[in-house]
Parts: sequence; C-alpha cells; structure tokens
Amino acid sequence: MDIESNKQSQEDEIIVLSSIYENDTFYPNKDYEGDKSYTFKFPVINKDDFDSLGLQDQEDIFLKLNIFFQDTYPSDEPPIYDIDCKWTEKGIDISLDEKYKREISNKFSDIWDDFKGEVIVYEWVQALTDYIESDIKNGILEDIKKNNASTTIILPVNETKTTDSEEDSELDENLKSMHITSYTNMPIPEDVPLPVIYSSKEPIVDRKSVFIAHIASIQYVTQVGMVVKELLKNKKIAKATHNMFAYRIEEEGGVINEGNDDDGEHGAGITLEGLLEVIDARNVFVMVTRWYGGIKLGPDRFKHIKDVALQLLDEHGYVQHKKKDQTTKNNKKKSKK
Repeated sequence: MDIESNKQSQEDEIIVLSSIYENDTFYPNKDYEGDKSYTFKFPVINKDDFDSLGLQDQEDIFLKLNIFFQDTYPSDEPPIYDIDCKWTEKGIDISLDEKYKREISNKFSDIWDDFKGEVIVYEWVQALTDYIESDIKNGILEDIKKNNASTTIILPVNETKTTDSEEDSELDENLKSMHITSYTNMPIPEDVPLPVIYSSKEPIVDRKSVFIAHIASIQYVTQVGMVVKELLKNKKIAKATHNMFAYRIEEEGGVINEGNDDDGEHGAGITLEGLLEVIDARNVFVMVTRWYGGIKLGPDRFKHIKDVALQLLDEHGYVQHKKKDQTTKNNKKKSKK
C-alpha cells in the first residue's frame, strides 16, 4: 500500500470516527501543526466521584489520547500516540502508576498485532475506554487519597511489520473472514434455529444509491453465519455493492461478544458496531445493504448506513439504553479479523 492509499484509509477512518463520536470527544488537535493529529477526550473522574471522597470544588479529570497519523499507517506501522493526563489535588501533582502505562502500551501493541495493516484507532479507543472504567479510574481515586504525583504520560509505540490480508471470493471463505468463527465458551446446542429476519420497509435513497437494513435477534455467533447465508440467497442482496454488518451478543456473566465486517465499504462495519454499542443493543445482528448509484456520496454514506440501521433497530425495540452499564464495559470480547 502506497502513501496515497494510506492517506485515503486515514481520511476514511477519520470520517467514520467523526460519525461515531461527538465533536467534544473526538476533534482535531490544534496544539500540533498539520491535519494529521486528532484527540480523544475521556472522562475519568467527575464531581460525584470527588463527593464520594469528601472532596469539594475539584475539577473533573479527563484523559486525552492524542493520535498522530504517519504516512506509513496503516500499511506498515500503527499511529504514533501519547496520553495526556494532568491534574492537581490540594496543590500536589497526581500521577498514574507505571503499571497502567505498561498495560495500555501492551493493549495497543496487541491490537496492532491482531489487526496489522488495517485501521485500528477505533479498537484502541474501545480498549482504553474499557481500561479506564475497569482499572484506571479506581487507581486514580486511590492515588488522590494518598496525594501522589501526576504529569503527562508519553507511551512508546512498538514497531511491528505487517502482512496484507487475503480475500476469497467463495461464500464459505467470505463468511470465515466475516467473524463467523465462534469466540464464545458457551455451549451451542444442536439444531440452533435460523432467526427471523426483518428488513427496512422503506429504503434510504440518495443520488441513486439505495440503503436497506436487515436485523435478526441472535444468541450465538453461529447464527451470524446462518443469517448472512440466508440473506445472500436473495440474488438482489447478493449482487449489491456492499453488505456490511455488525453483531453484539451478551453471553453468560454479562460478557459482550461483538464483531463487524465492512464487505469492501471501509469503515462501515465499525460504524454499525459503534452504533450497537452507543444504544447498548444486545443479542442482535444488523446488516446494511447498499446498491451504489454511480455518484460518490462521501461521508454522507456513513450517515445513511447509521440512519437506516438505527431506524429498523428502533422499530424493533433495540433503542432503549442511553449508555452502557459497568458490566458491559468491563466484560467484552472482540472478534478478530
């Protein structure tokens, strides 16, 4: 992949991230020159947390992930990043323990090893969000109690090599690459039924491109493959330009098993997966079929993908949670490509 291809992948990724996150959470980093630096702002400690410690008049604490897109990303190297987390308590600086910095670096490196050659910022953000909730928040609260010190944290990125993924045109091989392998430890009973599939009553049409959503209630990853195969029996759907999808399953103990596939529409699968997370939809599969009309839609295509899926999910009662609970954040499995 050359520099121009990398640049296009980066631009597409930024469009996807902007469609998932609000502009006060994800925004250009104006502290650095150029247009290749962006910041994610994560809430860590708020007024309620300080009140629980009996501390008054404390400012909320945020952790910032600064991302720098280099020319070799995503073909050869991951983005460069640093994590900025600064605050004071009673005039004393507070700092994270070194173990948190090492753990974040390890998590990011593991994700790059799993998805090397592909865009991975969304995966990093999800991993860091989960780690803040599961470990860092409580660690910082303990540090505040002890009045330890803190400053900016700069985390190194390990250099790794990448290999290009191969695609197969046969249906079974396509399904294999679409996360159809079960990553659950739950036993799957025999004769798992094909779920009932619902499709949009009205498509979204823009400049001759047509978008239709399909959803199904599922309990096992095995059913993802069943639903995809059933939908592709429809020749019109099978011949569509893209059939991107995502799924989210709550397993025993509240563990969330999730995955997505772009089907050639780079970033679309992540958009759908992000949507399911935002509304905290569980035990559901969603696919969006797009027939390209010959006119490029730019970022509007991601808006239509999200809107047509959200409309169908809402019609069937999946839009009811405003935010994820603690169990979801701390117990999540990510399917790998």
